[in-house]
Amino acid sequence: MQLCVNVQIPKIFGGKNSKAIFIDTEGSFSSNRVIEIVKSTEILLIEKFNLSNREDLIKNNFTVEKVLENIFYYRCSDHIQLLACFNNVKILIEKEPNIKLIIIDSLAYPFRFVDFRDQNLSTMKTNILNNIMNIAYLLINKHKLAILFTNQMTTRINRDSMLNMSSSNLVPALGETWAHSANLRILLSWRNSMRQASVCKSSYLPDVKCFYKITKRGIEDDFDNFEKSYVDKEVVNEIQNTNFQIKRKKITD
Repeated sequence: MQLCVNVQIPKIFGGKNSKAIFIDTEGSFSSNRVIEIVKSTEILLIEKFNLSNREDLIKNNFTVEKVLENIFYYRCSDHIQLLACFNNVKILIEKEPNIKLIIIDSLAYPFRFVDFRDQNLSTMKTNILNNIMNIAYLLINKHKLAILFTNQMTTRINRDSMLNMSSSNLVPALGETWAHSANLRILLSWRNSMRQASVCKSSYLPDVKCFYKITKRGIEDDFDNFEKSYVDKEVVNEIQNTNFQIKRKKITD
């Protein structure tokens, strides 16, 4: 939801001044939370750019009403609706070319309640995911927008018949094939009671980690707690160097 707000920040304040699509499969979207983030973002922009009041934000159409109006919301309850919705998105973007962000939260959820042990259903799942990915790449290349898919983690049981033992590990819910389809993968987890984001795959970022927290204002760096944690200083330096590299790349781009 924070990304739906951030993508609408006016260009004069360093944003994209664009619109967003939110495809909700879990029923987790909250307009009240969006309003909370918008109000906090307004305060941050006023402080950062030394604005005397909200007039400059209003002139540039960055208000609660405008932000909510520029989020196109879809609710999908199963995988068939999800595919149909994604096809409708193609039509919507032709009418609304200023849409520069699509969020699907989450892609895995509609498939969790279908027994795909049946070969026909498994084939259908693969076809649906392939169709969604093909549409996604088409939209990205044609309209120069960003698409965010959230996935879920599931437990994989590994059995060793020779030793009569079994073990388990966490893997992406939609399988490795889908996981490798994305250009950038970020794993959200917990470490020492802190939220951690890890870059698992990227064509331009190193495999690093950073800590974050979720507050009234949205997602923020958690450097305060990070300094208190028992983590090697080399990791701190690695994260700080990565932040510098990211900023440097953005300036270069």
